[in-house]
Amino acid sequence: MTSEKSSTMDDVLIEMEAIREFVVESLAEFRSELSAMNLKIQSADKKTDELDNSYKDFCEKYSGLEERIENIFQSSRNSSTDSGKRKYISDDEEEEEDEEEDETSIPSTLDDISPQVKENLKKIYNNLSYMKDKEKVTKVQLTFIHYWLLQKDSNCPTKADDIKELISDGIKAGLWKQGWKPDIRGEFQIYLQDKVKNIVKKAKIAKEKARLKKDLESCEDLLESCHSVHFD
Repeated sequence: MTSEKSSTMDDVLIEMEAIREFVVESLAEFRSELSAMNLKIQSADKKTDELDNSYKDFCEKYSGLEERIENIFQSSRNSSTDSGKRKYISDDEEEEEDEEEDETSIPSTLDDISPQVKENLKKIYNNLSYMKDKEKVTKVQLTFIHYWLLQKDSNCPTKADDIKELISDGIKAGLWKQGWKPDIRGEFQIYLQDKVKNIVKKAKIAKEKARLKKDLESCEDLLESCHSVHFD
């Protein structure tokens, strides 16, 4: 009887050792894949930063080019008479006044928007990482973009019609006006489309990293359980 019990115990121990070895091997393989995934994520983040920097450099290099060319032609057309010159200066001053008015009417904090919209955005606003030197929109505008994405049923609302809806909703919420755009070259719709794609992409990466971390913790817990098994 004792011999049979000993034999059974040996079989159980052998089986547990096999399970432990399998878990150890699987965990090692998982860690290797996790490391490779992290390298890919870091590479993707680096490429995203490089594209952002290249776009910023491009915008700075050619900022105001169209306006300068237009000013040259306008100056040439109006140089024949003093009245024409005065007209050009007047138009320029009026344009500057319009730009100043647009800038002051764009909300930069939660206090600049309606109480209802403020209440909806407050939680996201307080937890949102915002780097002013890298963003073309204000923090409250960026907060609204994140909030808008959370309200969408689609996991990737980046089509042209989606972005048009975002612009329309932003106008209704008082985040920007019809025809407004930040200090960018090109259309506001294209800028928003790229911004939304980038936010969605980073959210997917963060979700995947969280899932991998949870799986790793589960494997480590299982390995710890195998080590802690004792038989009388």
